[in-house]
Amino acid sequence: MPEVKPTTVLATAAPCPKCGYDLRGHPDHVRCPECGADVHVSAAIEEATRWLDLRLLDLWSIGVLQATGGAAVFVTLIAIRQGHYVALLLGLMAGLCVSTATLWFLAVAPAIILRSRRPFIRMLGLEHLGKLRRWLLMDTALVVLVPLLFVILTGT
Repeated sequence: MPEVKPTTVLATAAPCPKCGYDLRGHPDHVRCPECGADVHVSAAIEEATRWLDLRLLDLWSIGVLQATGGAAVFVTLIAIRQGHYVALLLGLMAGLCVSTATLWFLAVAPAIILRSRRPFIRMLGLEHLGKLRRWLLMDTALVVLVPLLFVILTGT
């Protein structure tokens, strides 16, 4: 007689990744009664958590690049005003940091905003979503303020 594997019944809120239907009380691997999607809830939760963690790392990295670029812009402008034109290399590094971070931000921010609206992500990642929102706000401020700081300091 074949051995029957016990199925795990979901005791906490576990939304369907496709439609958001609460699968609480259903087995871990089930066909969603609402939309018919084949759902392996524990794998979906793991994938969503990994995605949220990676987006936090993206936003943290963007913030570090923007802050580094902003500091380099400031130091470069001071060095140029004192006649140290070798500081132009530092200026190139600053420009590279700021432009890379800005392009990265423009690619990552819409993905975060759109995907975090999905019911599955909302139900799972309340703690992560709070962190994502804070980093998104901080990175937005840096993306706007660093070029503005450059314009103000150079008078252009």
